[in-house]
Amino acid sequence: MAMARFAHATYASFSNTSSSGGWSIGPTVNADPSDIELIRSAAAISLTPIQEVNEFIGAEEIEALPRRFEYIPDQTHGVYVQSVPAGKDATGRPGNVFTHGVVDHEPQQPLAAQYPIALFRSPDLAAPFRAPVVNSVTLDDALGEPARGPLPDVEGLWRLICDVQGDRRGVIYRIQKALEDPNTIPVLLTPSDTQAAFWIYAVSTTMTPEAARRGLRVSTFERARSVDAAKWASQRPGFAALIAGPVQDAELFAANPALTVIDPEKDASAAPETEWSRMTEELFTSGSEAAGVVDKLAALGSAPGGFGAGLAQLMLEHRRKSMEPELNQLAIDITEPNEFVGEEYPTLVSRELIDETRLDELRGSVYETLQNWESDGPLLIQYLTDAEAIGAFDRDMLVDGLGSLGNLEAPVTDIMAHGDLNLRPDSAVAGLVSLVANKQIEELFAGDDITELMEKLGQDTTRRVLPHAGHPGVEKLGADTACYLIGATLAAAGYDQLRYPVITADPHTRKETIHHLVGLANRIAARSVPTQANVDAVARRAWEDFFATAPDSPQDIALAAQAVSALPAAFAELRIERTDQFLSKVIQTLVQNTRGMANQKGER
Repeated sequence: MAMARFAHATYASFSNTSSSGGWSIGPTVNADPSDIELIRSAAAISLTPIQEVNEFIGAEEIEALPRRFEYIPDQTHGVYVQSVPAGKDATGRPGNVFTHGVVDHEPQQPLAAQYPIALFRSPDLAAPFRAPVVNSVTLDDALGEPARGPLPDVEGLWRLICDVQGDRRGVIYRIQKALEDPNTIPVLLTPSDTQAAFWIYAVSTTMTPEAARRGLRVSTFERARSVDAAKWASQRPGFAALIAGPVQDAELFAANPALTVIDPEKDASAAPETEWSRMTEELFTSGSEAAGVVDKLAALGSAPGGFGAGLAQLMLEHRRKSMEPELNQLAIDITEPNEFVGEEYPTLVSRELIDETRLDELRGSVYETLQNWESDGPLLIQYLTDAEAIGAFDRDMLVDGLGSLGNLEAPVTDIMAHGDLNLRPDSAVAGLVSLVANKQIEELFAGDDITELMEKLGQDTTRRVLPHAGHPGVEKLGADTACYLIGATLAAAGYDQLRYPVITADPHTRKETIHHLVGLANRIAARSVPTQANVDAVARRAWEDFFATAPDSPQDIALAAQAVSALPAAFAELRIERTDQFLSKVIQTLVQNTRGMANQKGER
């Protein structure tokens, strides 16, 4: 039987058969032990509203109690927990908190509600108050994705932001700027959890629904005294947290250096400072415009890059008349041969409709645009992909390396930091990315300090560059760099197999880095190490720079010998030409050097 996509579980201080109480799991639907543990570990056991809660409040006051709605994305799950004050428990102890949690086993798939925050205050999420109601809670066995909550639709949401109370888009710009800074956590000051959900929903709609499901952790109600910054800190590229708390905690939030406080009452007129915010300013001008943009973001599905990557893809459609002159001219040129009159871009004409003269003009326009490029990486990739589709950009334009296109290194580096770009390996765009990656690898291996090199290999930025380097069709890595890199890979793989790490990083990062190093070595081996002379050079440098870490230590010499003897197994996936000769040469050189040092010690 297939696993249900959504699992539900409740958690609170329930009464038991002896009429006593205690924190435990209540009713569940489709939840296995791992689901229950995810929900239990995320559930709140303390929730302090601004106004004291007593047992005698009426239905309206119960409905007004704050909902702490949290969404927690990770690589394999999306976890929703909504916690509410529940009054006294069965023993009469005050401060009970009831949590209804949901685990999404397929966060890569769309939600009917589109964005996770849209499930805030869903009628399907139980919120009982007082012990008898808590203890009698039941869940419908047919529960799946919770129904959408009371937040307005996208058009109504952005009408409220843009028009009803004046232009308040500055709040969104401030949130976006903080979300793109991995060194801070944005905190919204709001008078209610509903206002918090409103602004979280608003900023969510400026990214693709998938980006929100896979990378945006949110909470609608946090108290300043209980915020643990380490819990909310950015864990990986494409991940960030946005939390909200009551305005009464403003001073305490502001005193925490890990937080960036955003006050919708004070920040409504803030100016856009990031590319994501500038794109939001241009696209989200009214409720109806925003609704159209969100429909297109949802249709995009995946948009590799940061939270603003989806909008970057849409900008080439919108900026047909308003982008910088060079890019604007290209958009017009592309559509003119087909006498395209509509507003949507790109509508790429058939390559056959463009004669050679026109194509040369387009190629010149593209090259000039690239020389003066000032926008971000996602937009660059989309621009070049569209230009390549009609022949206005190809690998011939990269024949001289980066050359006068060196200004593209920063935006390409930025986009590489976000992982897989889903580029066709033989495309010119992939060639440009590989050129930038090759340049950075050459610079990385230019130094002579082995310890410093191993530290750099353990850095996240280096690990993100490795998969993009060494691809065919562009200027290849130099022979010296190739030899040095393969030697480093042999050393890292061999030593790591012996649980003697030489790359300065945590085990997971080290394993991933070695995997990427092996992949890069595979790509460059046939191109850069084809001759016996180069095989000899690799073997010699592998010994001199990596296996002779501490030549005066017999223990380290023995360890190096073990590492080399383990290499055939550790390095089975590296298909270098003359692999046997290569490894034999390494072993031979190692033995000779080991004997030489032993003789020198005997003479002394």
